[in-house]
Amino acid sequence: MKRAIVAGATSHGLGITRLLLSKGYQVQLVDQQEAVLASARADLADLLRKTGGQRVGELRTSGAPSEVDSPDLAVETGTGTVAEKRAALAALEAVVPPSALLITSSPLVSVSSVAVGAQEPARVIGLNIPGVSEETQVAEVVAGQKSDEAVIDRMFKIVKSWGKTPVRVADSPGLIVDRILCSYYLEAQRVLADGIGGVDEIDGIMRTYGRFKLGPFEAMDSVGLDLDLVLTTSIWERLGRPRRLQPHAAQRKLVERGFTGRGSGRGFYLHDSDGVLPAWIVDRRSFELSPLHSDAMVTFAARAGAINAAGTEQYIFSRILAAVINEAGWVFEESVASPRDIDFAMVLGADFPQGPLAWSDDIGHRTIRGFLHGAAGVVGDDRYQPAPLFERAT
Repeated sequence: MKRAIVAGATSHGLGITRLLLSKGYQVQLVDQQEAVLASARADLADLLRKTGGQRVGELRTSGAPSEVDSPDLAVETGTGTVAEKRAALAALEAVVPPSALLITSSPLVSVSSVAVGAQEPARVIGLNIPGVSEETQVAEVVAGQKSDEAVIDRMFKIVKSWGKTPVRVADSPGLIVDRILCSYYLEAQRVLADGIGGVDEIDGIMRTYGRFKLGPFEAMDSVGLDLDLVLTTSIWERLGRPRRLQPHAAQRKLVERGFTGRGSGRGFYLHDSDGVLPAWIVDRRSFELSPLHSDAMVTFAARAGAINAAGTEQYIFSRILAAVINEAGWVFEESVASPRDIDFAMVLGADFPQGPLAWSDDIGHRTIRGFLHGAAGVVGDDRYQPAPLFERAT
């Protein structure tokens, strides 16, 4: 039986543990709080009941990592400070043989910064599975500054053995999926705050014309507004606070009031026994585009798939999709990942109907640039500055 140690009974740690159990691993789940471990055991028991024991490994829990007979993986999933994560990884390294992979799993913290606490930082690799579920088809394999190529190759093989597609990602804030999703969520909130469309209207437009599985507000309520706000804030700060990724006041206001989404019963929607209803009142306001901006919007929307949309629908659709595509352009320009891996990650890890960079080729880079320049002229700041990929289009 394959063996692993998972340090940290966080929601992320539980997700990793469930995944490993489903792949037949014997897992030692480590946390210093017995109450947390007891809750984890009860939660993970659901997996055993649902699968009837087929292909499910064995779960053990402990307050501190102990020696496991030839573990394949040692995974640190803490949500604390960098110093705490370094200490957790060092504690794992002390009880596993040199053959075990040392994995840190969090989109919030740099792999290289955590690896500093290891005796052999070349053994340390990052792994992020968006949503951390059995259904997620992609895994972001994160190479730290000192990660050995053999370790990266081995992580790729393990991910493939789980039936997932690995994509290689540079050690960067938010990696691919979470960073690009930020733009999907944030631009939708800006459209809402501008009074151009309501919560359900915006979601419907993105589902209908963009073929997204979930609209941005549906997705945020599902993920949890509080968790997403922490992630968005971390990405924004670590990237130097670019205006385009600044957390929005709408989300912050809801979180401060305890309205964190589906789990709390209310977020951008009200979730109760009567169904799901929009819970944000829109202050409707008119808008006007310059002729050049309007022409760019019509071309953008038509080439992106919103051929039969009305004018306001085209504008909402174009603003949100352009923000998503532009962020993918920045991810590419910063050498976070290859275009192929960016598109794979968003399709397989975020249920996007199409990779954003493949979408940009369909629309045309000059058209994207023209629409973004028009949007920038309206707001008067640099949030719509085109990524160099689009700025240099001829």
